[in-house]
Amino acid sequence: MKRSSHSLSTLLAFLILFFAVGCGSHQTSLSAVKRPSHRTSLQEIFKEQKAQREIKGLKALLKVRSGGGFFSPSADRVILLLLPASFRIDTTNDFGLLLSQVVSNGIQATLFWPQEKKYVQGTAEEGLFAKYLELPLDPEVMVPLLAGVLPLHDETDYQINLIKNGKIFLLEEEGQRIRIDAETLRPLQFLALDSSRLPSLEIRFLEWTTVHDRPVPQKLKIIFWKSHRSLIVELDGIELNPPLKPKIFQIDLPADAEQIDTF
Repeated sequence: MKRSSHSLSTLLAFLILFFAVGCGSHQTSLSAVKRPSHRTSLQEIFKEQKAQREIKGLKALLKVRSGGGFFSPSADRVILLLLPASFRIDTTNDFGLLLSQVVSNGIQATLFWPQEKKYVQGTAEEGLFAKYLELPLDPEVMVPLLAGVLPLHDETDYQINLIKNGKIFLLEEEGQRIRIDAETLRPLQFLALDSSRLPSLEIRFLEWTTVHDRPVPQKLKIIFWKSHRSLIVELDGIELNPPLKPKIFQIDLPADAEQIDTF
């Protein structure tokens, strides 16, 4: 009887030990799968974005789908970008006639209509672009994003979480919310928030291409939440880091050009 009791005690002790070790091992395994190191992931995202900053400039054919205004669907456009905040858009008709030019070096902006010999010039503020292009463009934000470069702040400013069954990293900062593909580390969505934490600008990266081994956005959706407008932007024939001099982002206006507004 004593031997049977001793055997039973030994068996119970073995089972307790077995399940304790087994369950502990199982929990560790699940933790390793479901909760990877967020700090390591954040470092990898910033490392990838540092490599993306090798893109200093971009030239492409620009296609924009919108409801009229400056961006008429029948026009051809060439866009030039020089990071961090310079851009130029030349719009021509089917016969190659220059219809309009928009240039900004991030400080000063000029909108010129050569056929009418009229122009607008002022500081590169959202108000100027919102009034004449019906788009509240912020060059410091838009120019890098068109090249796939996120306007990130310091790494320590961000919180990171996995969502969508671990397929997407969600980065959150006081004024930004960013979704990144967990496998490719390419941005999927950039959302800028105003001081009230309401959406002001959203960029959705719909399609990517590769140029000289660098991923570049090829199709984007831009949503201007406050003006309730959106654009589908497509880039074709992309050239990376073409030789662009700062003078390209200035317009030599004719002497008889009429300035119709200033900002």
